[in-house]
Amino acid sequence: MKRVQTAPYIYRYNERGILDMNKRMFTKTTLRIPEDIYGRYTLEEAYFKETSKSKILLEDGAKKLEESFVVGRQHLDTNNHVNNAQYVSFAREYLPKSAEVKSVRIQYRKQARLGDSIYAYTGTDAEGYKVLLCNEAEEIYAALVFTLAE
Repeated sequence: MKRVQTAPYIYRYNERGILDMNKRMFTKTTLRIPEDIYGRYTLEEAYFKETSKSKILLEDGAKKLEESFVVGRQHLDTNNHVNNAQYVSFAREYLPKSAEVKSVRIQYRKQARLGDSIYAYTGTDAEGYKVLLCNEAEEIYAALVFTLAE
């Protein structure tokens, strides 16, 4: 839990929300970060970026990988769904070993839960290296496009 003090306010941040110590209550509302605190951090180029509203699809000739993996407890978030960051970790396993990721675009389509089997479909095109994570019925949990450094 992080603690930030901005006169005269004190806030605590954790996965449940923001605790306003002055009001002694949790809130899910967004609070403006004071300039003196915001100025302490430098911004980097976004790793995750949404550059298109179009659906991520694989072209003909995409490769379905025969092995699947089962969602375990370590992959779940507090809502008992696969944590969004886990989909990136899953998909990175299917990239070429020497690949250096420049950016990734992700579309989440269906929630995976404990015990679900996830199958990967892979392919490349002008947009980048694509990985679709699906269930046995080929319903997509997450679709990712990786732009790789050259």
